[in-house]
Amino acid sequence: MRTLQSFQRAPRHVRMFAALMLTGALLVMPAGKPPATQAAGQLITQQEVSTGDDNSEAPEISVGSDRLGVSWGERNDQRLGTNTTTIGTRFPSPTYFSATGASFKQQFPDVAVGSDGTIHVVYATGDQIYYRRKLKDAGWQSQRPVARSSFPNPVKLAIGGDGVLWAVWRDADGTGVFYRRSSDGINWTNGSDGGKVHGETGNMFTPDVAVGPDNVAHVVWYLRSGGVNKGQIRVADWNGSSFSTSNVTTDGFYDADPAITVDSGNIQHVVWRKQVSTDQWAISYASRAAGQSWANFSTLAVTSGDAAYSPAVGVDEKGNVYATYSNPNRSTRQVQLYGKTATGKWEKVLQMPAVGWDSRSAVTGRSGEAHVAYQVERTSDQGQIVYVRVAFNSTPAINATPKIAGGNPTTKDNPVSVGFDGLAGDPKELRWRWGAAPTDAANDSSGWQLFGNPKVLALPSTIDTSATAPCQPLTLYTQVRNGTTNVQATAGQDDVLYDGAAQATVRVSNPFLAGLPKTFSQKIADTYTSPTDGAFDGDSRYTRMPQYFAGIYNNSDCSGLSTYNIPASAASGSLTSGSFEGKLTLGQGSQPNPGEQIPIVVNVFDQIGNKLESTKQLIYDPANTAQTGSANTEGLPVYNGGSFSIDTANSIIRKLSFTGVSVDDTVYGKFENLAKGKQFWGVWIANSTTQVTNPNAANSTLQWFPVQVATPSATFSVTWNIFNGIAPLDRKPGIFYVYVKFLDGAGNATIGTMPVKQAELKQGYSTPTLYLSQITK
Repeated sequence: MRTLQSFQRAPRHVRMFAALMLTGALLVMPAGKPPATQAAGQLITQQEVSTGDDNSEAPEISVGSDRLGVSWGERNDQRLGTNTTTIGTRFPSPTYFSATGASFKQQFPDVAVGSDGTIHVVYATGDQIYYRRKLKDAGWQSQRPVARSSFPNPVKLAIGGDGVLWAVWRDADGTGVFYRRSSDGINWTNGSDGGKVHGETGNMFTPDVAVGPDNVAHVVWYLRSGGVNKGQIRVADWNGSSFSTSNVTTDGFYDADPAITVDSGNIQHVVWRKQVSTDQWAISYASRAAGQSWANFSTLAVTSGDAAYSPAVGVDEKGNVYATYSNPNRSTRQVQLYGKTATGKWEKVLQMPAVGWDSRSAVTGRSGEAHVAYQVERTSDQGQIVYVRVAFNSTPAINATPKIAGGNPTTKDNPVSVGFDGLAGDPKELRWRWGAAPTDAANDSSGWQLFGNPKVLALPSTIDTSATAPCQPLTLYTQVRNGTTNVQATAGQDDVLYDGAAQATVRVSNPFLAGLPKTFSQKIADTYTSPTDGAFDGDSRYTRMPQYFAGIYNNSDCSGLSTYNIPASAASGSLTSGSFEGKLTLGQGSQPNPGEQIPIVVNVFDQIGNKLESTKQLIYDPANTAQTGSANTEGLPVYNGGSFSIDTANSIIRKLSFTGVSVDDTVYGKFENLAKGKQFWGVWIANSTTQVTNPNAANSTLQWFPVQVATPSATFSVTWNIFNGIAPLDRKPGIFYVYVKFLDGAGNATIGTMPVKQAELKQGYSTPTLYLSQITK
């Protein structure tokens, strides 16, 4: 929508570009975000103007007289959404019109409010363009046809001071930009050009239209994919009977999605997005007085990520110019509002209240206030339209914008260095406050202090500086003045995360433990062919070999982990992927004596140099306790006696009941403080369909499974599956033989095996059944 004094621009559909950048031209574009002073933007009103759970999208906003008008499309219900109110009062419930056949994903509607407060809207359904209007303080009138065209998208609307309406659109393939004009909304005509603004190769995209106080219409677009003007902003000006075409940009960059407005001084203002690198877009601006060349080329901001949606531009009768765009921020987006006075520079006014995925936006102005409508999505494809009213005051003559820790997002320093950008007005003194703007009554600087750039400031005393403290967000507000007068009107601010410690989870454990990450986990069953064989499970604090599993994981460290080192294994490396997992061997000179506790130090560093030193203890419990000479088996648990029985249920799941058990282990018993006879971690069980004469033989094919005993004692029971380790073809009724050994925490097994027991499985036996909840689709 564009009106005589206050015009705005609809945001665009998401674009994906692969623009080829000219190397030489890159030298003249800023590589990062340009300095933008923080203007005094005060949020006055915020309100959701659409309703329901349909995807409301592509808002437009316009002002005329004392009336605001908003339009948008309802994608799935194929409805035109409208709402209107008097400035300063809340919007009522919206009014919807059926638009069957409309594809509002591309066919964006538009709204324009005349100087008499009449609301005008245009929209397309299929190949037909329609118009409606609502007189001030009256109801909506019936729709009127405007023109037919091949899938017009979007349809743009502007109104001049003479009351003439201008509707502009592109066709399905972008072969041309077309128009119609009307003084009554009923009869729509064109000039000698047959209703075509211009036609050229290269897919003419995202047209927009504005009308100045001289009642001259101006149309902008860009060439999306080809032709000599690919990636350039084009403009066409009405000459009384047709449009004359020229360029806004010719710099060789990929420029896209222009929006245009004209102020009461007949100055044309255009904003667009310019691709400056693979993932950076500059929100750009230029202006032109009537009959003059385009000038005042400038950059409002540079996004870190795809700008994706068209920026918008609007003006007010004071000559203030406003612009909005959607700024990417990881998994969310937030609409930013910028502003400038007629003779001033662009300033960041306010971030729109963040909701979620805040995308397309529109802006207009009246009496020093910006009126913004933008599309928000709390849930995917359930966009709503939010209206925000913002008071705009230009930046005072004196200014200094703080930048904490050189602009880094995190810092571990306390005190921290604070530099200042955007210096203006020769600041002499400074005061500051953490968490809120400083005042005479409340500040952290003990009043005004001598200005310095940089300045070293202590962090607030309330922050947690302990070694385990999480990252803490901080906002610094600063204010400068020149002597005792000319105080910076609005405090500058910057945010930083205080990261005083490396936040990581460190794991050092038994390398044979069950449940290790899949890359390192072993099978849970194994054959027993010699006394040095052991189980693939046990206590996490024990190991029967001079090896261990090490895991390092980011525990919400806001700076990100960087590197690690483990001196005992001479291991080190990068953590830029966020974690490390591996089985490590103790280096020469680090191997302990059998039966001793091993301290393993793991050092973890984050990206800003914080260090976490974590010491873990492992108990070395090998089967062979001899450091030199002949090997022995003194490290194994010793089975002294006991028996077990098997219940007679006709099921593969049986209860094994143990009585009179006595097992001793010098290492596990000592470190776990277990009484004599109860010094074991669990049992090691094997099944067979034939009786095995020597279950400890080197050629034994028994498959042994570890089972932990929660409380080792002379009497206990475990649940057991007699099909474990049995070949599928042998899983049938018959006699099963069950063998049992005992395990210590390191997975070492007793040489002695308990007397074998039999379990009979008969026809009609039961197997475990797992019942799942009913799933319906």
